[in-house]
Amino acid sequence: MKVVAIVLAVALVVFCFGLAIHFNQNVLQARKVLESERYTRLTAEESLEKTISQIRNLENELERAQAKVRSAEKLLEQTQSLNAQLQERVAEGATLQKSLQQRIQQLEQVPIPMGQSNSRSDVTTAAGAT
Repeated sequence: MKVVAIVLAVALVVFCFGLAIHFNQNVLQARKVLESERYTRLTAEESLEKTISQIRNLENELERAQAKVRSAEKLLEQTQSLNAQLQERVAEGATLQKSLQQRIQQLEQVPIPMGQSNSRSDVTTAAGAT
């Protein structure tokens, strides 16, 4: 009976060691999985931070580009307005020139009373004499 108790005690100790080794391996495997998940999480967080930073940089660049576009649009509007004003002035000048030419032609066709000449040299001489 003593031999059976010793064999049973040795079998129980071997069984306990076997269970301890088995559970130790499970714990080690669980730790490996946990470390792997932590590493994956950390790398994902770093990637997320980098991506967020890049998004912010791109948003800032977009704002700067939009500001440049608005500035260019404003400058284009000013240029177009200036061009329109210049075209109006050119048209006014052309109209004025036509009216002056018509007036000159009318004045050239007016008969000159006796004793006055129509030459320009007489006019410049008279203007210089005064």
